[in-house]
Amino acid sequence: MIDKNEAVAKFYNRFPYPNYPLLARPRWQDGFLTSSFFSGRLAAQARNGKSQQNAPRGDVLVAGCGEILPYIIRKWEPLDATVVNIDLSGRSLRRARFRTMLTRGKSEFHETDIVSFLDRCGAETRTFAHIETFGMLHHMSDPAPAVEGMARQLAPGGTLRVMVYNSPARDWIHALQDYFEEIGLSIHNNDPLKAVKKCREILDRFAVRSPLLGNRMRALGSSTMGNPARVADTFLHPRELRWPISRWFELFSSAGLRLTGIYDRYGELDDLPNPLLAGGSKLDWDYELTIRAADRRLEGNLELIWTKPPKPGTHALVSTVTRSAEHLTRLKFMGPPHIWFDFEETRDLSTARKMQIWHAFIDARKLVPSAWGKNHRTLQRLARLGAILPDQLDPENAKIAAAPREDQMSPPDIPHHVPLAQTDDHGPHAVAVRKLDAGLVSSSSCS
Repeated sequence: MIDKNEAVAKFYNRFPYPNYPLLARPRWQDGFLTSSFFSGRLAAQARNGKSQQNAPRGDVLVAGCGEILPYIIRKWEPLDATVVNIDLSGRSLRRARFRTMLTRGKSEFHETDIVSFLDRCGAETRTFAHIETFGMLHHMSDPAPAVEGMARQLAPGGTLRVMVYNSPARDWIHALQDYFEEIGLSIHNNDPLKAVKKCREILDRFAVRSPLLGNRMRALGSSTMGNPARVADTFLHPRELRWPISRWFELFSSAGLRLTGIYDRYGELDDLPNPLLAGGSKLDWDYELTIRAADRRLEGNLELIWTKPPKPGTHALVSTVTRSAEHLTRLKFMGPPHIWFDFEETRDLSTARKMQIWHAFIDARKLVPSAWGKNHRTLQRLARLGAILPDQLDPENAKIAAAPREDQMSPPDIPHHVPLAQTDDHGPHAVAVRKLDAGLVSSSSCS
C-alpha cells in the first residue's frame, strides 16, 4: 500500500498547485499577506502600535511552498533575506525554481518533509523571522510535530501565517470525496487526467439534478472547475484532515504561539470587531469562528497570523536586514493589490487615492481622512483587508477601523438537495450514491 507522504508527493508531482502556465508571472503584490513585512506590522499593532522595527527581520521559511509562493514571497522580501522553500513535490519545486530564476535575492529549495527539515534547523540553530504555510498542514496525518517545529525555529517576536481548511464548511466536499473513494475514482489507480475528467463529468451531472450542488459548483467557479489541478486538489486529494476549528486553535496555542490576526477575505465577520486586530481583542475567536462555521456564516478557509512572544524579560530580536530605498520604490511602482478595491465600498476610489493608500502602506506612514474620502465604511473595509493599519491613523479613526461594521450577519440561504439515488436504483454504485445523498442532506442544514 502506498505511503501517505509518498501519495501526497505523487499527487503534487502530477498536479502542481495551482498549475498556472509556467511563463505566467502572477501579480506578486496581491501576495502582500505572505510577507514578513505585513505580518510584522500586524504583530506591532497587537503590541499597542509600537514600531514594527521590534519585529525580527531575517530568513523566511515557506513550508509546503508549491509552485507560486516562492516567486511571490521572493519579490516581497529584502534582498539580504533568504527565502527557504520546502515541498514534498520535486516537480513543484522545479517549476518554482524556474519562476524565481530572474528574481533578485537568494532562494533555497529543499525536496523533503517539513518535520525532517525543521529537525535539521534545530541541530544547526537556524531560526526564521517569518514562516508561511498555506494549505499544507491539513494534508498531513499529524500536523502537531510540524507546528511544534515551526514554533521552535521561529525567532522571538517572529510571525507565522497559516491557511488551513474550515472543515465544517467543507462537509459537502467531504461527502463527494467519500463517494469518489467508494467508487474507486483515484488518480493512483486510474489515468490521472482521465480520473479528473470523469470526476468533472459526474459533478456536472449531479449539479444539474441537485440545486445544492448546482449552487456549490457555481460558487467554486471556472477558476477551479476549469483547472484539472484544482479539481483534483478539491475532490481527489489522497489525504485531508477534517478537524474542527477549535482543534487548530488548540494546536497553535499549545505550541506557545499567540494569535495576532485573522484575515477575513470575504467580509464574513463584519459583525465582529476587526478580526485582523484579533491580537489586541478580548474576544474568544475560536468560539466565534466555530459558531459561525456551524450556521454557514463563515465558509471561507481559516487564514490566521500567529506570533512567538519573546521570553519574559527579553525583547524581540532586531536584525540588520533592512528594506532598501530601491526595494520600496519597486514595490510602490507595481501598484496596489486588487483585493483591496474589489468591494463595493472601495472600488470607486480614484486611482490617485488608491496609490496614496498603497504608498502609505509600503512606507507605514500616517494617512489623513481624505485618502479614503472620509467615508467610515470605506475606512473599515480597507482596515479589515490590511490596506490601512491602526498605526497609520489618528486615535478617533483607529477606533472606527477596529469597530464592527454590521449589527449582525445572517446565515446564507442554502438550496435544498434533491436525492441523486433513484428508488429502484440497484446499480454497482447505488450504496455509494445513497451515502452521498445522506451526506449532502446533512450539509444543507445548519448545525
